[in-house]
Amino acid sequence: RMQLKALVAKFKPTFTEKADKDLFMAIVKRVAKFVQEGEDRFVRLNDSTLDQYGLHAPEPVVADETPSASDGGGGGGDASLASAGPASSAGLGTESCGSSSHDIPVVDETLMRRLAEQSDKLDTGYSAIENCGSQAPRRSYNLRNFDPRLVESLEAARQRVGEGESVEPELKEAFAQSLRRSESMRSEETESRRDSGEAMNQMSPDDRLRRLAEEKENRLKSAEQQEAYQQQEEAARAARERQLRERLAAEEAARKERQGGEVGG
Repeated sequence: RMQLKALVAKFKPTFTEKADKDLFMAIVKRVAKFVQEGEDRFVRLNDSTLDQYGLHAPEPVVADETPSASDGGGGGGDASLASAGPASSAGLGTESCGSSSHDIPVVDETLMRRLAEQSDKLDTGYSAIENCGSQAPRRSYNLRNFDPRLVESLEAARQRVGEGESVEPELKEAFAQSLRRSESMRSEETESRRDSGEAMNQMSPDDRLRRLAEEKENRLKSAEQQEAYQQQEEAARAARERQLRERLAAEEAARKERQGGEVGG
């Protein structure tokens, strides 16, 4: 059986956000549970969560060698979840890992595709997963840019997959609702711009110039307010640093004075 330590070593996660680390470790433990129970086809857990971290393969194929429930073998190379597609397209470098490599396929291609459609919203900022050392590609995602309701649905589903429940219909509906919300927001923005443009077209030239001047003035005011706020923040920080330096200097002077008194005594 592939042990939990082997899974952790397999993906070598490096995180700066605790929430991401907790989420990844939950995935790892879930995968380890399925491996120990002899699951030999697909890992039935939140496919979209796996996809967020690049732990998917686009074309899952059942592996030739699969563990059985009665298999008592020990090492990481004894278990294989599934072998799938080119490793580079899955974000997994199988050649660099030897026999202990395990690709985790996405069960539902629709979920993978829809999440990929949302991937352009992701910021490649603060969390990364490395596979098998420096040879493998690094993939980073910022989960905070996801539709928050969609994230809630994914998290709720992830809590239940361990009980053997099928959550694919629910996840599909969550994605559909998320896409509908995005389309609705785009439609509202387009309508707002159209209304604004129509209003401008109905204005006289003088009114239009006055409106443009007001908008420019508002933008300048906003920029000035932001600059003033930043200056206030910098001044407050400088004052705090000055007070700290003064306090430290006073404490140092008092310490030296005490030491001088002890020597003189």
